[in-house]
Amino acid sequence: MRVPIWLMALLAVWGLALHGALAAALLYPDAIWRRWHRVWPGRAEETVSPFRRNTMALQARLDLTVQPRAVWVFGDSHVQAMDIGRIAERAVNLGIGEDTVPGLLSRIGAHPALPTAAGVVLAIGINDFAFRDPEEIAASYAVLLARLPAAMPVVVSAVLPVSEHARPGGFNARIGRLNAALATLCRARPTCRFADAGPLLRDATGAPDPQMYLADGLHLSAEGYRRWIEVLGPAVREGIPP
Repeated sequence: MRVPIWLMALLAVWGLALHGALAAALLYPDAIWRRWHRVWPGRAEETVSPFRRNTMALQARLDLTVQPRAVWVFGDSHVQAMDIGRIAERAVNLGIGEDTVPGLLSRIGAHPALPTAAGVVLAIGINDFAFRDPEEIAASYAVLLARLPAAMPVVVSAVLPVSEHARPGGFNARIGRLNAALATLCRARPTCRFADAGPLLRDATGAPDPQMYLADGLHLSAEGYRRWIEVLGPAVREGIPP
C-alpha cells in the first residue's frame, strides 16, 4: 500500500516540530517554562505540594521552641542542605527546596516569633528564573525586604552562578542582572549586608568551576559550600550582632 504524499509531508512536518520542541526544551528550559507559565497562569510555583506543606508545618513548630536572638536563615534547597551551624553559633534552618521569592513571601508571615530573631539571612531567587525575569524577581525581593522589621539586621546572599551545561542560554548573565538589583536594594536598607560568593565559585577563566557543583551543575559540592560559607559566615557575624 502506497502512503499518500500529503501524509508523508504531514508526518515529516510533525517530526521536525517535535524535534525542534525537544531541542528548545533542552537548550532553553527556563525560557520555555516561563512562557508556559504565562499561557497557563493558574500553575503557580507557589502551589502547596505535600512536601512543602509538611515542611512548613514542621518549621512552624520552631516558633514554640526557638530562643530569642537566633539567626533565622530562609532560602531554597541550597539552604535546606546547609550545615547551618557553620555560619552562626545559634542559627535555624528555614530552607525549603524549590522555593521562590513569592513562595517565601507566602510563608514568612507564619512565624510570629520572627521579631525575636537577632537577624535574618535570605538566600533565594534561583528558582524564580523559571517564572519571571530578573527585574520581576527584584521587585518581589523588594516586597520581601519591606516585610521584615525595619530595624532587623538582614544578610542577603547573592544568587549563586550555575554551571553552563546546567542552564545554557545566558543564564548566568541574568543571574548577574538580578544580583546587581539585589545589591542596590540592600544598600538602600541601612541594616542590610550583601554577600556575594560568586567569584569564589568560578575558575581562572571566570566560568563556574565544575568542582564547586554536584553533577547537576546547580547544587553545591562540599567544596562549593565551603566557599559559600567562607563569604556568608563573616557577613552574618559582622552584620548580625549576637
